Amino acid sequence: DEEHKRKKLTSTDLDDLREKKLEIENMKIRQMKISSKSKTLDDCYGEWLSLKRGISENTKANYVWLYEHYALGKKIGKTSIQDLTKVDLMEAYNSLHDGSRRLTVQTIDGLHNVISQVCKYAIEKRYILSDPSRGAMANLKKGVEKKQAHKAITKEEQKRFLSFIKGHPIYDH
Repeated sequence: DEEHKRKKLTSTDLDDLREKKLEIENMKIRQMKISSKSKTLDDCYGEWLSLKRGISENTKANYVWLYEHYALGKKIGKTSIQDLTKVDLMEAYNSLHDGSRRLTVQTIDGLHNVISQVCKYAIEKRYILSDPSRGAMANLKKGVEKKQAHKAITKEEQKRFLSFIKGHPIYDH
């Protein structure tokens, strides 16, 4: 492997063994790490999180909470990073949105942000060649109505509101 450690391949079928050998040779040609074959998305998340710097504690806590509640140890988290596809992510996101959890698109987008960063980390570590998270949220975002933008109250409305609550037995506190 890339660390010059001897590994062995076994199989009861010669064609299967040849296929495995060809796959490893292709990985070497593409400069992918052979040790990444056993890496899951959860494994890469752990590595990525341990190296994550330059963000606030609140942001990091939010990343941890999202990933650990909705991906860690779940089907998507246990998926090999090399086998992870855009379709796998789309199915996981749709399940979180439409299934028993009924998560909002904004929450799923937060999870997607974490997974996207983990995938970019995996590319930099040469575990994978392309980013399976790219475009995985597009269809889910299209299916959601755009909310109307918030409208600020005018100065006159603000004055009326404050005069209403001033001295009010319930709201003046």
